Order: sequence, then C-alpha cells, then structure tokens
Amino acid sequence: MMTGVSAVVVALAALLILGAPPELVALIAAMSVGQATSLLVTLRWKIAIRTAVVAGSVVILALAFGLIFLLLLGLVVLVGSARVARADFRPKRGRAT
Repeated sequence: MMTGVSAVVVALAALLILGAPPELVALIAAMSVGQATSLLVTLRWKIAIRTAVVAGSVVILALAFGLIFLLLLGLVVLVGSARVARADFRPKRGRAT
C-alpha cells in the first residue's frame, strides 16, 4: 500500500512540476481520495472496488467528452454481476455486522 501512495505522490509532484492542467491534477487527487476511502471501508466490509473504478471512469469520460459516454454504464453492471457470478462477492457480505 505504501508503494501505491508513494507512486501517487510522485505522480502528483511530476504533474505539478511539468505544468499539467489543473483539472488533471484535481482528477488524480480526487481519485486518490476515493481509492483511500474505498480501501478503508473494505477493511470492515468487502466492497467491489473494481466496480467503483469502472463507474468512476465512466463518469469522468462523460464529464470530459460528453454525456454519450454514459452509455458505458452497462459496463458497471457487467463488472458487478461478473463478480457475483464468480462468487467473489455476495450481497450479504456488504451489510454491516
């Protein structure tokens, strides 16, 4: 986990030094916060981080390139249902104990 955090810090520093657009820096920072939050939640309850990543990616595509990309939301359902079908995730696990 420390490797991932270090990589994000180095990437953000490089983006700032190289003069990346502020929107890109904000995107990377927001994704890092979302990822950290997901990891903290998954310590207590198993959540589908892959599904969250796909959903976030679709939303960013829609914001950046137009609402037509919301048609890709079907991928979110596909990834989530594939995890249930493989028994990697069961809805019961998502409830607080």
